[in-house]
Amino acid sequence: MAERRYWLFKSEPTAYSFADLQAEEDQTAEWDGVRNYQVRNFMRDDMRVGDGVLFYHSSAKPLAVV
Repeated sequence: MAERRYWLFKSEPTAYSFADLQAEEDQTAEWDGVRNYQVRNFMRDDMRVGDGVLFYHSSAKPLAVV
């Protein structure tokens, strides 16, 4: 079994917030709009079900990682 990995996701709350994700029916959503090719490749090739994710809003008040 592969080792569990942890990822940091950054999003602007005006584009898609953590509350938006929580409101999804099964609390999952397609992540589109990734502009960085290396990040896209990590998401496509390396992320697995069961990995941990920290969600970060850089322009929110207060600043927080959840």
